[in-house]
Amino acid sequence: MKLLFITMVVLSNIWSQENVDQYITDVQMGKINDANAALPALLADYPNHASVLFLSALLEDDGEKAKSQYQQLYKNHPNTQYSDDAVMKIAEFYYAAGLYIQSAEWAKRMALYYSRSEHMDRAVKLFLNALIISGSKDTALYYSKVFKKQFPKMDVDTKLSKLLNEYEVEPIKVSEKVDITETKDANTGIFDKIVETLKSPVPDEIGSFVKEAVSSSSAVSSSLPFSLQLGAYSNALNADHQKTLLVAAGYDARVDLRESNGRTLYAVRIGYYADRMVAKEAGKSIKTILGIDTIVVSNK
Repeated sequence: MKLLFITMVVLSNIWSQENVDQYITDVQMGKINDANAALPALLADYPNHASVLFLSALLEDDGEKAKSQYQQLYKNHPNTQYSDDAVMKIAEFYYAAGLYIQSAEWAKRMALYYSRSEHMDRAVKLFLNALIISGSKDTALYYSKVFKKQFPKMDVDTKLSKLLNEYEVEPIKVSEKVDITETKDANTGIFDKIVETLKSPVPDEIGSFVKEAVSSSSAVSSSLPFSLQLGAYSNALNADHQKTLLVAAGYDARVDLRESNGRTLYAVRIGYYADRMVAKEAGKSIKTILGIDTIVVSNK
């Protein structure tokens, strides 16, 4: 009887884990209703399980709270199938928030502890990018050599070259008309992605959602409480450069000044939203189309 009870418990846990994994897959595909409905019971039954913590963080609308949940997952469960995902999410959060040193510190953990992760290519680029933006160009050059040895199949040199070019080109003035064909070779990174996007057909459901979100947010008062932030720069020219490229792609981008630890940051933001969920959905669409991470921020 005791053996039968243990067997039933084990089978129950396996069945529950499979369900959680499916919820995570659904959420990553944009299907959140079933996962949202199941989450309270999962948290009650498995409050410290890695997959449940990851699911909870994925469903969290508040970026700060989600980051804390990912950090808790990493601290308590550093060797699960979702640990590398959590570390990557934290690095991306800090990057979008303009905290580039913190972003680099977390992205570096990918190379140290999760070198076989499917996110490794993206982590290396984020790490080098964060160092360059924060002014640590020499450090980025040093680590590029380390990564070349650690990941011989990865084209680290091309990544580094594109990143250096992206932040050393002369920024386009906002008042100037952007000619895609004439400026493509002079601007890499985000500009290449925008050009590629403009030349490619966008799925109707994605395109219509983004157009609706952008147009509606442009038409309403800037007093609405939320926006999407794509980055925060200590250099106004870099912020203006990114803003101009986003405007060229049809987005309602702007640069807001923010104070952080006694210094001025130039935050690149898109739109105004009355609700966190609407802003978050718009951010997912931007990620799908341009491959750019965003966070929902308060305009207060």
